[in-house]
Amino acid sequence: MTQGTTHIDGLIGEAYNSVKTFNLIADNIGNNTTQTLKERLLNQVKIIQSELDEFKKGIEEDDVKETLDGVDDLVVTAFGAMQMVDESLRAREALLDVCANNLTKYVQVTNPNARNIIEVTVEKYKSEGVEIDVHYNKTFGVYVFKDKNGKIRKPCNYKNVDLSSYVNGLPT
Repeated sequence: MTQGTTHIDGLIGEAYNSVKTFNLIADNIGNNTTQTLKERLLNQVKIIQSELDEFKKGIEEDDVKETLDGVDDLVVTAFGAMQMVDESLRAREALLDVCANNLTKYVQVTNPNARNIIEVTVEKYKSEGVEIDVHYNKTFGVYVFKDKNGKIRKPCNYKNVDLSSYVNGLPT
């Protein structure tokens, strides 16, 4: 399901590696850290929230530069969190499974049960008090479920991704 997408070969990897160098220099990751992983991650959440607030402010104030800076800072701080988690778990590898699983939130038009899945899904969300819109994306040949805020909603037959193989023997 990659049609209509642009491959950004190397750019994200280059940015990820730059963030890793930054975090190694700052002793945020690696053997010279003085805080536990939990402490570092909780601090990182505060930093991410701060960057999210700046991003939102840029949007609300129609400040294009602040919006661009904000979205980039969000990615940088998310990469930082991923690098911290990656010290004990296989976060980068798990990301690929999460991304692939996200694509299963769409119902293929070729699915012989598509009509039933759509009907059951709409009814499920209606019973939960959530109004969803179902639209057909012709480019990708899929049905998409969205709520009034634009959040993609899962179809009734959706299966959560199993990340247990990425925890390197740590308790799940």
